[in-house]
Amino acid sequence: MRITGAMKLVAAAKVRRAQSAVLNSRPFTETLASIIFNFKNKLGPVNFDSPFFEKRDVKTVGMLVISGNRGLCGAFNTKVIKMAEERCEQLKEQGINVKLLFVGSKAHEYFKKRGDKYDIAEFYTEFGDNVTAENAQKVTGDMKTMFLTGEIDKFELIYTNCKSLIS
Repeated sequence: MRITGAMKLVAAAKVRRAQSAVLNSRPFTETLASIIFNFKNKLGPVNFDSPFFEKRDVKTVGMLVISGNRGLCGAFNTKVIKMAEERCEQLKEQGINVKLLFVGSKAHEYFKKRGDKYDIAEFYTEFGDNVTAENAQKVTGDMKTMFLTGEIDKFELIYTNCKSLIS
């Protein structure tokens, strides 16, 4: 009972620390997202000379699936995997190819076991629990290359949003 009690205290401290980090970063990320999404609307019909603003027929979607590296985190990994599977099926029904990219090993392991049913393009499992700007640049750099070479026409992200510990 003492060992279990100590483990609960350690887990509770880790949860509080992670939850605090998420809540502290939320205003920044929400403001940044708002700026990005409103940027084009404010400019109006301006023609940018950039491949990122070109309209493309979507033939291949790159799906970045963000999961954990370890288990024991409740429904977190299960929910991400289920959302990715459902979205893959929706896109395949529309005749759109899907290439999967993974941050975190749990979703990667799940989809890798399904063999040829899914096209796995990249996986990043070496980041650990502390994602840095360098790690994010590696992922986005690879995504940028895939987009600019025409390998991928559109990217979608699959991730969870923490509302509370219970939900």
